[in-house]
Amino acid sequence: MSKIINFDKNKNQDYRILDIEKQFEMLFNMPNGKSLALVILKELPEFELGVILEELAENKTEVVAKTLILVSENYEGAIKDLANELLLDFDRTDINIGAIREELLEVSDKIFKAAYISRTRLLGSLYLILIWQEKETENTVLQFFDISYTENGFKDCKSITIQKDEQEIEQVLNEVNMSLGSAFKISYKEAVYLIQESAKINVQNNLILPSGKTEYNQLLKERVNLTKNEKIKLLKRISEPLDKPYKTVNAFFNALKNKDLQALKYTTNDKPIYMNIIKKYDDNNYIMKFNVKGESVLKKGVKVKAYLFIDNEYYLNKVTYDFMLSEKSGEWYINKIKEKNTHKLSQDEEKEYLSQDFVVKVYNINDEDQIMENVFLNLDGEFDLEATMPKCIEKNDLDIIENGFDEKEFVKCIYVLTEKQFIFMTPYEEVAETLDVKYRDIKFKNIMTLKDGYYLPKSTIGYFLSGDFKTFDEMMEELNSISNIIEEDYYDEYTDLEGQFFSKEEYLEVRGKNLKGKDQFIYETLDVCSYIMDGNNIDNATIKKVLKETIPEVINFIRICERCPNGCLGRNKDSKVSFEQFIEEGLDIKDLPENIKETTGLNFFYLEYCTILANVIGRALSEINKYKEMHRDVASQIFYNTLDFISDNCYYCDTNCIDIWNNPLIRLN
Repeated sequence: MSKIINFDKNKNQDYRILDIEKQFEMLFNMPNGKSLALVILKELPEFELGVILEELAENKTEVVAKTLILVSENYEGAIKDLANELLLDFDRTDINIGAIREELLEVSDKIFKAAYISRTRLLGSLYLILIWQEKETENTVLQFFDISYTENGFKDCKSITIQKDEQEIEQVLNEVNMSLGSAFKISYKEAVYLIQESAKINVQNNLILPSGKTEYNQLLKERVNLTKNEKIKLLKRISEPLDKPYKTVNAFFNALKNKDLQALKYTTNDKPIYMNIIKKYDDNNYIMKFNVKGESVLKKGVKVKAYLFIDNEYYLNKVTYDFMLSEKSGEWYINKIKEKNTHKLSQDEEKEYLSQDFVVKVYNINDEDQIMENVFLNLDGEFDLEATMPKCIEKNDLDIIENGFDEKEFVKCIYVLTEKQFIFMTPYEEVAETLDVKYRDIKFKNIMTLKDGYYLPKSTIGYFLSGDFKTFDEMMEELNSISNIIEEDYYDEYTDLEGQFFSKEEYLEVRGKNLKGKDQFIYETLDVCSYIMDGNNIDNATIKKVLKETIPEVINFIRICERCPNGCLGRNKDSKVSFEQFIEEGLDIKDLPENIKETTGLNFFYLEYCTILANVIGRALSEINKYKEMHRDVASQIFYNTLDFISDNCYYCDTNCIDIWNNPLIRLN
């Protein structure tokens, strides 16, 4: 993993030390930055750390003092003594070492009791629970960690405190065990190692750690080292069993999509046969989904045929691969990968691929106790399920929806239990039919009653799982009120898509009819652009031509944004970010509308989006002789006026388009 600091010994020494100090100054100003700084320091051999500390200490600054205190409090032996010795020199400065030490140090008021973890490492994420006992009150504290080994890194940490009640603690632990899918215990040392490995990804990708969660800072400071053998054993324990060839291929593709090198090594038994495939799939050739289709038994093992669907920004490709696998100690590993052919999908094939619907069945609960005992606790194994989703209305379950079910064939169905309803949702007709027949049995009559059935796009399923709805009906009503879902057998009028210069029909002609919440935002901002061009005496025919050229560009930009690990449109839309790249290009923050001045992820997206609009339209006008001289002025007007519109209108309606970004503006019965 590349470090946030460049420790290249060939660099000029003075510059290297200044670079280190500058980077640590940035970290100490970030939420949980001191923990990240310690993670970086721990990666250094102690002999190199000693040299760096001596060189740093030549500059008597507060940043250097903080670094020395961190080392002093978290190391033993010679390196600790060196840090303390170097700190003595600060007595002759105005820097208050005592105050800095008090600010940095946190004393634990809890005793570690146990750690439980899910066996989901090959999916890219782990759900980890640490159990503590408060020293003073003897209450139990449960910390829930969502840690990822994809580009997202350490995503979330939540805590709950339970009064000293053994029965309540046991009940919570049973729910925890069920929600994690047969969680098992790991040691404190193993738990801390996994959290720190995930946090390193945040450092590498410049992602902010979950904010306001000071209770896990101490875990990032722990000095934990696992041997190579301990790491291998832990990886095997937390990974899904590769007991069938198709599971191994699924896990391989999932790791490839997540750029998860450790998981790729695991599925190939540490053979570097995946390197050529990794080089092919970058940000410009994005893996949208994959299918594993069929096995054939050969003398030396098993051959598995699989398909990758690749989005290269302009069209979709379907790539066919053959995998050769062999068995070792009851698990299947990939020995050879061969690319067979590549097929460019036609428009009809692409539409068919993109329109995968889910079958959803909603049951009203008649008997809460019976639903748990006879339905919910008997879900595992019905379809060779490795993961079931009880009351998992959490954002961390959305990966299954976002990536497509048939990437993980061992997940056939999602089950959700709300306060009032039991719901199952699956893209597989045969699974829906089997469950439908099962739950029609007379023994379920008094437990639950079928209320509704739906065919819905996966974006709507994702919206349901990301909310906290008591019933499925509540979610459907909210969608109706937010996005004007029209319940017709055919596409009807889009009442909100009314532009003076660019009609909804013209927009549909370019975009297609399967519109989402994002299209409301795109269409309204394009309408602003059309008024600006009209105000500059640009003729209607040119306005229409330019807007038609602009739509694919902004759609492509948005697709890239949706894949970006920074999450400006998702989990980090309210997080603090830097506008430095815009300032370096000449933007003065004082010139921005009031709502856009706040340095959040969402406003960063708005700035990038308006930049794209201005550049695309300005470039198009520059290619037309009679508008060539004005293209820069028009582009500038588009940038600032569109931001004004967003500030005055989007914030006024609480950015609803963003909240329903991938949800349909139309529901078809």
